[in-house]
Amino acid sequence: MKKNVDVAIIMGSDSDLPIMKDAAVFLDKMGISYEITILSVHRCPEKAFEYAKDLKERKIKVIIAGARWSSTFTRCVCSTSALPCYWSSYLI
Repeated sequence: MKKNVDVAIIMGSDSDLPIMKDAAVFLDKMGISYEITILSVHRCPEKAFEYAKDLKERKIKVIIAGARWSSTFTRCVCSTSALPCYWSSYLI
């Protein structure tokens, strides 16, 4: 059984991890529990949508989502969940 977590940090690719890890560092400093998940709405859309729909049932409180090149990932996942979702697309 998974431990209860407060925040789901999600990203579209492992290439997003260098940026998204900053959210995890901040949450660690604040003592807030989280999980990090990499999902692809392009390669595995069903898996990504099921993950997002399941978050509320798992008592996750907030989603932090990010993707480097496309806002498609963040918009799709966040629109599937009823949870508060903070998302960003970024270019580096």
